Amino acid sequence: MPPSTSDKHSVDVKEDDHVSPSITDVEAATLSEAEKKALYRKIDWHLLPILVLLFTMSFVDRGNIGNALSLGMVHDLNLQIGVRANMVTALFYIAYAAFEVPSQIMLKLTRPSLWIPGMMMAWGIVMTLSCLVKSYNTLLVCRFFLGMTEAGIVPGAMFYLSLWYPRADMARRAAYMLSTAAVGLAWGGILAYGINKLNGRGDLKGWAWIFAIEGILTCVFAAIGLAFMHDYPETAKFLTEKERAQVKALLKADSKGAPTAFRWKYLVDALKDWKVYVLTCVYLGVLTTTFDIALFLPTIIRDIGYSAANAQLLLVPPHCLAWPITIGTSILSDRLNMRGPFLMIFSSIGMIGFGMLRSSVGTGAVGYVAVFFAVIGTATCIPISITWIGTNAGGEMKRAATLGIVLGTGSLGGIIASFTFRTKDAPKYHLGHNVALGMLGLIFASSALLTFTYWQLNKAKRLRCEREKIDDSRAHEFSDLNDASPLFRYTI
Repeated sequence: MPPSTSDKHSVDVKEDDHVSPSITDVEAATLSEAEKKALYRKIDWHLLPILVLLFTMSFVDRGNIGNALSLGMVHDLNLQIGVRANMVTALFYIAYAAFEVPSQIMLKLTRPSLWIPGMMMAWGIVMTLSCLVKSYNTLLVCRFFLGMTEAGIVPGAMFYLSLWYPRADMARRAAYMLSTAAVGLAWGGILAYGINKLNGRGDLKGWAWIFAIEGILTCVFAAIGLAFMHDYPETAKFLTEKERAQVKALLKADSKGAPTAFRWKYLVDALKDWKVYVLTCVYLGVLTTTFDIALFLPTIIRDIGYSAANAQLLLVPPHCLAWPITIGTSILSDRLNMRGPFLMIFSSIGMIGFGMLRSSVGTGAVGYVAVFFAVIGTATCIPISITWIGTNAGGEMKRAATLGIVLGTGSLGGIIASFTFRTKDAPKYHLGHNVALGMLGLIFASSALLTFTYWQLNKAKRLRCEREKIDDSRAHEFSDLNDASPLFRYTI
């Protein structure tokens, strides 16, 4: 059987590990900053629009359950009984967490242009069919399959970006992509407000029309992705032969000889690395607070003194303000090559917001101001945290495994969020706000620990390289060590 595209990618890179650099490799290694920017600007225009569309619809679809719950689905499907409403939101994340690592492995064994848009098409179909549910049990089935089909989209896209961009350039691109979480949730609020006016048409409730229309839009964007998404720099037709070699050389220099071929050893390395589990704590905190907002912000806004319909529109301003702040912060994070300190700053901003909502002053206009702090603090942590996870795992397979482990386990934050904002706690939701505050504190503490650890490890590696005269010419000697290589430098 001939090797898959992904196998060819791995073999090509591996075969070049020990050969002398060609003229093009030398040229690539000495590219000026202006030439690098021009090269990656070209790549941006061919990669990022598809990913932005994909992620926008991903967060529109994730957020629409919150819109549906606040627009009558609770009553229509008898979700007010016990913890039914919480189970509906939680089951999605149970499936999402369970299938995230297998999805990452499938991405490596197939190819990005097939697997990523294919996942999107699958969840678009499930979302569309969700409009037909008539009972709690049927809704649970739909939510499980929705979580299964959407699993892997975030780590998959981050792994895909790492195949094209050096680590120092990742946060900005991740921000362009992941900041659409804010845009998607804002757009979802506007769509929900408008689509709900179809209530009763075609024997469907307004919330059912939300599932149907947004699911169809997802399928349309997935078809665009299948047609236009590219796989690897080596196979990109929009790049010239010289540009493909330049990108490959830049990535090779950035990887410090880390391996690209599939080996189970690299999965084991990821499982044994304690830093992976601290990163999981960071991401667990990020996702729990993110899904608090995605699932329950319409309800929170309604219960601080606004109508259910207006709550959908009031989602828009905080998310729209969060978008440029997220982009700007990620650009600065790239320029300074720092992640941890920014996570500490914005988790603190998020704590101010949830603290205000938790207090007695968190109602009316003051409560709405608190929403801005909560949304901005949480949204800005998303791309920076995910970029940190990917860039500090050396080697393609360990990076894919690390992203799958951290993002898969961190997805349990969706389950936590599902059970913390309970109907019986309205309108103050003390439990939900307390958990959000605790999770933001977890982000702060874990980021501080990792920042110090990465700084110490980098210092030790520099001293070893100086002592043993280790430089890039010896990179092949440490190729199996991944990020433990003395030539690899962690991003703090």
